[in-house]
Amino acid sequence: MSDLQEVSQDPFQNPVQKIFRWLRSVDFRGLCFCFGISSFILTIAMIFEANLGAGPIKQHGVVASSNSACSRFGSDHLKMTRNSYDAAILTSLCLLATNPEEVSLGGGGMASMLFINSSDPTEYLDFTGRVEDNSKPVPGFMAGMLYLKRKSTLKMANFDNGFDRIPSLTYTHSKLPIIDTKLEELILKAIDFIEKPLNLPKGVKMPFNPSASLLKCLRLLSKNPRSFYDKGDSALEKGDLWATLSNNGNNQSYHALLDYDKKIRPVNAIHLNITNGRIEAHPDSANLFYFKCESKFMNNKLFLNFFGDRF
Repeated sequence: MSDLQEVSQDPFQNPVQKIFRWLRSVDFRGLCFCFGISSFILTIAMIFEANLGAGPIKQHGVVASSNSACSRFGSDHLKMTRNSYDAAILTSLCLLATNPEEVSLGGGGMASMLFINSSDPTEYLDFTGRVEDNSKPVPGFMAGMLYLKRKSTLKMANFDNGFDRIPSLTYTHSKLPIIDTKLEELILKAIDFIEKPLNLPKGVKMPFNPSASLLKCLRLLSKNPRSFYDKGDSALEKGDLWATLSNNGNNQSYHALLDYDKKIRPVNAIHLNITNGRIEAHPDSANLFYFKCESKFMNNKLFLNFFGDRF
């Protein structure tokens, strides 16, 4: 019997050597090449999807309101400018035309901002239109919008100076710029959308029919917004804009503004509860309209909510 025995495996090669031999083989190099090509194609597709695709969630946040057209309008602005305060103002102005039974130009309201992971987590802004020692109360809704605009400008200025203690909804830590639009331009943009909604297919009717008095009031506001909020917080208390309009001979437009909705019924703040990091409406206040603008960055969240009376 021969001392030599034929075997199917190399007796001088251990499993580790077999692995290294396979890694140096043509088959492994081909597999790496295919994986690299697939990763490159997938990366290109993800870039196109992030910038051009609609997706279930907007690129820089979410805008939800009582009207789908207004939500899309606000979302487009948020995606383009990364400024959630301006998106909130535009959406609310749009809702004046689409949901007049829920939102009033002269009605009272409340805005609440909830910061998560912040030392001062919640801030309530009360725009009920209740002005002491003044016979011409400031319409709460527009007071709230103008205050948010002024607060947005101040906040962005603070971040420019390096004060970034508060989590920002506008991605101040990102290298991409945040576009701050003038208030009069925001109002004019809202008017243009209300009159001619964007991206509507041919033959599709307008989703709403705005009243002439509303458009008249908005155009009036677009010409005089800064006389209201540039004077500081005291302007919100004294209603300088409305007095200015009246003293400048715009009595007809001034009264049209105040008569747009004669009922001013402020929101009862007791109806608002904070539960599990969310601001919720009490069941008794189910007639409130709700708008939320949410965005995230480094686990910091800000919820911007608007509550307005339904008359």
